[in-house]
Amino acid sequence: MSCPLSGGCGGNELNDATFGFGPGSVSGFRDAESGTTIEVTGKNGDDYTLTVRK
Repeated sequence: MSCPLSGGCGGNELNDATFGFGPGSVSGFRDAESGTTIEVTGKNGDDYTLTVRK
């Protein structure tokens, strides 16, 4: 979950969500109202691959 008004990471607001990739990480979210699913499906260095389905 992102934290509004937290300043985020690196001063970028709302980029501090707790998603990750690998053991112990939250790697997905489903919004039941819209039927949208977001999954972290890969990581390469500091770059993440996301899959969004509706």
